[in-house]
Amino acid sequence: MYTVRFQLELNESEKQFLSKSFFYANQMHNQLVRYATNRLNALFHDKEYMGARKAYGEAEFSKKKGFELSASEKKKKELSNIMCMKQKEYNLTKTSLCKFVSKEQKKYKNYINSHQAQAEAEAVYKGVEKVLFEDGRHLHYRRYGTMSRFKTT
Repeated sequence: MYTVRFQLELNESEKQFLSKSFFYANQMHNQLVRYATNRLNALFHDKEYMGARKAYGEAEFSKKKGFELSASEKKKKELSNIMCMKQKEYNLTKTSLCKFVSKEQKKYKNYINSHQAQAEAEAVYKGVEKVLFEDGRHLHYRRYGTMSRFKTT
């Protein structure tokens, strides 16, 4: 598969429109990161969630392939459900981020459509997943001028 790139020939008003569109998309991304960071901080200060997370990490995981769950697997499943409910309670799901971004998108509806806004929400949610489930430390803001293309779903 090959890609052919052509230089766009834009007049001044089209350049300004694209510049504003990238600026508002960048601003929307940073607002999403701020919202998600505040929600993550609140979640990490919840004693019930942190206790469940610590116990989940310490619980043993058996590799037996049986139909019955052992006591440790039942405990691990229960802890997983507690953590999942807390994440929903603190609005750290993909749907809650999409709802937040839809409100923000209405401010910039002349420059950013709903598909682009939802793609930004999904990009931020990938970072939230890394912080919650992998070894991510925190979410990163995007610098102005570093965004060179729009991503749509």
